[in-house]
Amino acid sequence: MIGAGTYASELCAVSATGKGEFFIRRCAAHEVDARIRYLHEPLVDAVKAVIGDETHLKLDGGIIAIDRLGNICLQQTKRMYRAMLVEGESPTIDFDKNTAKDEMFSDAGRDTST
Repeated sequence: MIGAGTYASELCAVSATGKGEFFIRRCAAHEVDARIRYLHEPLVDAVKAVIGDETHLKLDGGIIAIDRLGNICLQQTKRMYRAMLVEGESPTIDFDKNTAKDEMFSDAGRDTST
């Protein structure tokens, strides 16, 4: 659903996955874009703000997003298989929030202002 699970603009591209009801009610993918657009939040902060406070809802899923500068954010709640490959870096693969990384992001020396 555009705006809930998928959204893209000149600022970012967002894909939300998991149990959809939360993402639909929150228009989660569009909300990430709106936080970048209107609050001028960096990508990671916008994604965290959308799903970071929802752990009490037992949300199962996550958001994968990239901004116009190439910054990547993979934020999950419980389990979400995910991987990231950035040119010049080693691949990052993870699947469990309780493993080494509960969030992955890359700014790879890029300008993080939007």
